[in-house]
Amino acid sequence: MNKIYILYLFSFINGAMIAPGNIPNIFSLPLSALEIATSNGVGLENKLFSNLKHPAQFSSSKKQIGFSFSNLFSNELSSSIFDFSRKYKFNFTYQFGLIIISISDIPDTRELFSNENEFFPDYSSIKNFNFNQYFFKINFAKNINIKNKIGINILPHFYQFDSMKGYGVLANISFLKQLNSHVKYSIILNSIPGSFTMWGNNYIEFYPIELRSNISLSFYKININSLLDYNSESINIFGPKFWTKDGFDYSISVNYIVNKNLEFILSSGDMIYLSGGFIFEYKGIEIHYATGKQNFDSISMLHQGIDFIIDLNRINEWKKILKP
Repeated sequence: MNKIYILYLFSFINGAMIAPGNIPNIFSLPLSALEIATSNGVGLENKLFSNLKHPAQFSSSKKQIGFSFSNLFSNELSSSIFDFSRKYKFNFTYQFGLIIISISDIPDTRELFSNENEFFPDYSSIKNFNFNQYFFKINFAKNINIKNKIGINILPHFYQFDSMKGYGVLANISFLKQLNSHVKYSIILNSIPGSFTMWGNNYIEFYPIELRSNISLSFYKININSLLDYNSESINIFGPKFWTKDGFDYSISVNYIVNKNLEFILSSGDMIYLSGGFIFEYKGIEIHYATGKQNFDSISMLHQGIDFIIDLNRINEWKKILKP
């Protein structure tokens, strides 16, 4: 482990980063329905799955468990999230969760042109393989005072990419401040220094830092969330690819609260140019649904997701409904 961080320090200064390819970063993907609905945003507080991208966002009044499933990039990639109920100890709250990301049936074209025939493809040589990511989420959060929260996620993970296997740790940290009754401001740092994936004994991948800032405005039945991201292309803070104007992304979302049971969301951003969804809540059960569109060159890709959440504190209410 010491060798890993010695190499990290060297690459942090010199940019000597070795990686097996472009691996999806969990922080850059809209995994839950609410992330799709808000164009990969983080502005919805007190929602179960929000603390994955914003560790300081948690609900202290609800004892919730939940499951989220999303199909991304027109069903090319799928994600599942399991979140368990929050616990309290030593003035901190903590929560565990599991995340699975999968890409199925990837064509392997490495043997398409054999040594015997360099000019005509041998399509019978194409085989399919899968790519899977498994994360164990540990969230720690704390109310510093009535207006300030802080939180951190630690995400040990395991990757399987055909015959290659990798393991490592990702982490992010966030701070939320309530400026007044209408305005909240947040800072999130994703892939904090030291986040890495080790591929066997040959390759190590360190993740560039992502800085996110969010402003949330609340007026009557309208909530507006504005997010500005800076995504570095390099972990070398002295290199030309660390500071670049192309690293900025934005998103803005508007929530309209119809009543205590129903909200509608509409958003737009650099990653998902148009998305929307709804939040339905009834007696401790929440259902979130979202769909969004993203363009890759001339190809339009569809994202869809649904979250299902149960507040364990309100199970007795459902027992009375089912057995009056």
